Amino acid sequence: MQEAAAAYTDCVAREAEKHVKNPAGAEDIAVAAHGRCWSAWEAYRDASRINFFHAVRTAEEKQLAGDRLEAHLRGFELETRRAVVDDVIQRGFPGGR
Repeated sequence: MQEAAAAYTDCVAREAEKHVKNPAGAEDIAVAAHGRCWSAWEAYRDASRINFFHAVRTAEEKQLAGDRLEAHLRGFELETRRAVVDDVIQRGFPGGR
């Protein structure tokens, strides 16, 4: 799961870097980078699903694992997007990195 997470975040960062000087807003650049890294996102989602569901035995455990997985994926994607937005903003202003 960690390798898939790193592959996804690396992909998003690379894709955003290619468009950092684009006149589009930082959020648009981050969303587009996520879209261009869709296969890496799916690989991370699949690895996460395996991780969250590996010990599930009952319907209740399945429901809880699914809820936790969805919350985790939303949080991870949002955290990654925020990091990309922050990086694009820093690079887009004089004195940025």
